[in-house]
Formats: sequence, structure tokens, C-alpha cells
Amino acid sequence: MRSPLNSLLNLVGETLTRAAGAAEAPQEETCPPGDRRAQAFARLGSLPLDLPTLTDVIVSSVRRLVPCDQVELLLVEDDTFATVEGGPRGRVGEVAALTRAVSRGTAARSRPATRTEHSHFGERVRTVTYVPVGSRGNVAAALALCWRSPRLAAASQLEPVEDYCAAVAPALAAARVHQRALVAEADAMTLVDAVSALARTHTVESVAETTCLYARRVAHSRRARFAVVEGDDLVIVAANPDSRHPAHMNDTSTPLMAEAAETGACVEDATPSRQSLNLPMTLDGAVLGVVQFDFSPGAGGIPERTRSLCEAVVAHAGVALARAHRTNELSYLATTDPLTGLANRRRLDSDLVREISRSDRGGEPLAVAMIDIDHFKAYNDEHGHLEGDLLLATFSRYLGAQVRAMDAVGRYGGEEFLLLLPNTTAREAEAVAVRLLRAWRSDSPATFSVGVAQWDAGESPEALIARADAALYEAKAAGRDRVRVAPGASGESARPDDGAARVVALHDPQRRRGA
Repeated sequence: MRSPLNSLLNLVGETLTRAAGAAEAPQEETCPPGDRRAQAFARLGSLPLDLPTLTDVIVSSVRRLVPCDQVELLLVEDDTFATVEGGPRGRVGEVAALTRAVSRGTAARSRPATRTEHSHFGERVRTVTYVPVGSRGNVAAALALCWRSPRLAAASQLEPVEDYCAAVAPALAAARVHQRALVAEADAMTLVDAVSALARTHTVESVAETTCLYARRVAHSRRARFAVVEGDDLVIVAANPDSRHPAHMNDTSTPLMAEAAETGACVEDATPSRQSLNLPMTLDGAVLGVVQFDFSPGAGGIPERTRSLCEAVVAHAGVALARAHRTNELSYLATTDPLTGLANRRRLDSDLVREISRSDRGGEPLAVAMIDIDHFKAYNDEHGHLEGDLLLATFSRYLGAQVRAMDAVGRYGGEEFLLLLPNTTAREAEAVAVRLLRAWRSDSPATFSVGVAQWDAGESPEALIARADAALYEAKAAGRDRVRVAPGASGESARPDDGAARVVALHDPQRRRGA
């Protein structure tokens, strides 16, 4: 038998429970339908111009008018629809009810929900009603009212929602115009940044990387690839995200880029699984390269605005690429001897400073060899300057074919050549010079003399060259056609070339850096 105290406690508990439930219930649900309509329409006089904010206002107002489970505002553009937050969601024609609502300008119901609607609004949605925002032939958007219960959807009154959509249509149209203006302004500013960044590039690699970076920022592409034409090959220099690799014209992995390079015209791929633009960079009718823009597959193909932005980026990239090619040519001319094709003195001086810094950091030896063709003036006087130039060119090709990839060789001036031998001691450099002398004697009537010097810690480039030059003059004074080694800080003195010097092959696999 329950006591009076227990009955009183139970009564208090039930009262508190009902009070808490009433407090948690939405206030708008307790309002009469007329009040909810008044609250929704009262906000029409102060609608924001910002499209995302206006969307929130429209959705919250419609929720006051009709008790549906979910409300989505779909922006309609030609035959596609999209949400404000995301990109294109699909084609209008994929949903029959949405097609009727947009074409007729009246509400249309989809019951039961289709597979496409389930993918857009969730699997639990059973009925979707579309209410157009705008008049027939001028529908700017559609409200998707989603219900989980078909019975509640059938009992709902749509007249207040249709009236509200008709009233809010001008504000939505103005907000869309404002949104397009903001997007156009942002695109213009990003394009200006891209042009400015490309104007500061001077190498092919920097042009490619900058183009790929801004291709994604300006055109919002998923991936961009930059390829240059080198002979019959199309070589991918940069990609964003990085996925570069060499691609020949007949490479099946890049057939569209190859086609754009061969035809000099834009090639577009608009298949359901992939969308891409392949735009060639041309100068005076010649194709310099191709930029590929990859986009996520979507309805409606690539928008015209996106295509225009891609073309603008590629146009400026082509100018920057042509400038980079000219810069490379000027750099080559400024650092290369025109007669021999070897490095000139300017480049040799720069290479020597770099190698000294590397040896200083790593503690590795560095040797230089100053080489001079013997009796070159007499050879010129006897055979003529053309034969003299031919001798210089032949000797240059000989030296260039003998050096390692890590070595540097160039024309220091006149008939003098300088050989830089990193990770090489004076003894090893002497052996290399002796081998070069012996091989040259068998094929040429001319001979040459060599002065070798090894860099001492703290020694300047000028002092090192002076010691090698002094050793060269000693070799000439001793009868030419021989090698002399300059004494170093260790006190090692130059010794005559007795023909028994240790010979070390330049391409000996056992002779590695640090060995």
C-alpha cells in the first residue's frame, strides 16, 4: 500500500517532467500557424545581401511555415543545381520532380524519394517536395522540403511556403548577382597575383611550379600539370599535386596533352569519369608546352568562366616560358666559350669558388690543372688561324670527353685550359695529367704542358691559380710536353716528370668521392 508521502513525491516528479519537456520544445511549435507565418514574413523587410546568410534566413523561415524534417536551398543554373556551400550537386533532369518544379514554376512532389535524392538528402528521406523560387521560366532556385513520413508530407500545407518563395525571389536574385560579383573580384585578384608571380620567374622550373600553383588557385582545378616540348618529347616539369614524369608524344598516359602539343589547339575531356582542359602555350606559331587542368567530374561540363580563367593563366605562362628560354640562352652564352663549347673563364671562376667552399666544409682534397698547348703561336703562323681554331676545338672535345661528371673543364684564355678535380690530391691529378698527355701524343702533332696544384686550407682561388700557373711555366721551362706539381703548404716540392708517375683512370669505379 502506497503511503501519502510516496504519492506526493510521484506527483511532484511528474509535474517537473512535464515542465522540462515544455521548456525543451521549440517555441515556434507552440505558436499558432498564423503567428508562425507572421514571424516568417516579418523578416522580408530586412533580408541580407550576403548569399550564405540569406540562405540561412530562408531555411529558418520555411521551417516556421511547414514542419518538415529537412530543408535545402538548391541554386539552379541552366541544367544544374547546387547548394550554396558546395559545388555542383547534379543535373536538374536527374530528378523528375525538380524538373517539373523548375520548368512549370509550381511545387512538385517526389514520392517515394529516388536514389538520386537519397544520395543528396539521406537514406531516411521518403518524400521530397520542391518549391521553386521565382516565376516560370525564371526560376533561380528551388527549396527541397524533405520528410521522413509520407503521411505528414501529404498533410502539410504548401501555400504559405509558395507565397514566401515568391516574395523572397527578388532578394535571392540580388544576392546571387552580388555573389557572382564577389567571386569575379576574387578571381580577378588571384589572377593578378598569378601574373605578378609569373613576371618574377626566370627559369623553366619556376615558371612551371608557379603556373601549377596558381592554376589550382585561380581555376579551382583538382590537379594541374605543366609540360614543355623538347624535340619530339613532352616532358612534365611540374605538377600540383606533384606527379611529374617524362611523357613521350605517344605515351598513353598523356594522350590529350600530346594531342594539344601536336595540334596547337585546346583539347577537352568531358567524360563522366574525368574532366580536363589541355591548353597549349604557343609563341609565333610554335608550341612551347602544354598545361593540363584536371577537374572533379560534375554535371554541366566545365563552366565558361573557368575556361576563360584557365586560358588567361596559360597565356601569361606562355609569355613567362618564352622569357625563361631566352634567359637560359643568354646565361649559356654568358658562361660558355663560343669556339670550344666549354665553360669560359667567368664560369670557371664561379665553379672554383664553389668547389673551394665544398672542400672547406667537407675536408676533401681539391686539385686544379692548368693546361697550355705548346708552341700554339707558331702553329697558328704556320697553318693559319682557321687550323688553329680547329686545333682548339679538337683539343676541347678531347678534354671534355675525358673528365668525370663531377669535374669541370673550360677555356681559361687563349690556348690555356683549366681543369677542376674535386676530391683529388695533387698526386692523383698528376697521374691524370700524365695519362692525358700520353693519350694525346699518339693522335696529334701538337703537345701541351700541365701545371698541377692542390688547394691548401685557407688559400684564396687567386693564390691557387697562381701556384698552378707557376708550375705550368716550370713545365714549359723544362722542355714542355710534361707535368709539374706546385709545392704546397706541406712543403712537398715539384718533381720532374720521369714518365713513371702513377696513372689513375678517370672513370675507375674504385675511385669514388671520399675514397
